[in-house]
Amino acid sequence: MFADTFYWIALTDPRDDWHDRVIAVSRTLGTVQIITSEPVLIELLNFFSAAGPRWRREAVATVASIHQSETVDVLPPEATPFEEGLALYGARKDKEYSRNSRRAMPCSQTRRQPRSSNASR
Repeated sequence: MFADTFYWIALTDPRDDWHDRVIAVSRTLGTVQIITSEPVLIELLNFFSAAGPRWRREAVATVASIHQSETVDVLPPEATPFEEGLALYGARKDKEYSRNSRRAMPCSQTRRQPRSSNASR
């Protein structure tokens, strides 16, 4: 499963309209491998950057937790070529995607083996 900025914001912020639903879905995932990317995490940090010191700390803690998780694989920016995402975006005219979703789609389509985020470190 690919987790975009929407997922991480809703998971982090109890004030978010989708927080309860994302928490409920997260509880059903079990050991499902979650794939995200560093650009998504940058968007998460940017989202909370103007929300004050408490939310900046929450965002930093969330990113640290993501990096330490055995069930989350964080892809570096170069692992998600823009051109591949753009081609897929152009081929799928029935969907709406964020920029980072377009970048991650090729990776999430080819990655079938669960892998610990810590394995690449």
